[in-house]
Amino acid sequence: MAAELPGHVTGPVPNLFRIALHPDGFAGRSRNFADWSPYLLRNLERTLVRHGSPALRQLAEEAEGWPGIPPRRFWSRVTDDEITEAVMTWHVTAGTRELSFFTVMSTLGTPLDITLAELAIEMFFPADAATEESLRSGAKQRTVRDK
Repeated sequence: MAAELPGHVTGPVPNLFRIALHPDGFAGRSRNFADWSPYLLRNLERTLVRHGSPALRQLAEEAEGWPGIPPRRFWSRVTDDEITEAVMTWHVTAGTRELSFFTVMSTLGTPLDITLAELAIEMFFPADAATEESLRSGAKQRTVRDK
């Protein structure tokens, strides 16, 4: 899906926060951006507080200027109208496909290597049968083309 995005969004090292929140990324394609973005912004803020990464700090400063992104002082707050379900579903348009995902983010709690201390893995899973079928058919088409 990220292959459809411009290079200034994906960059040389893809970053979920940039790809999902940037106006030229999935922000404009997210059908539930108002529900999805607070989840991402809270995770971005939490990562910044834990690790203080200069690259993430720069990204956060840049993101504050993007459409639909509130000032950073609100990122860690849960609002009264916000969805706070145990599982957040992301609804996104990719090409002509309407896809739905749920996500799990994992971080290493006790890394022995400083490099791993900033590693977070976000995994996306199909939230419905239509999304799963779309992903499977896309994978089959790529496999056939690659042979």
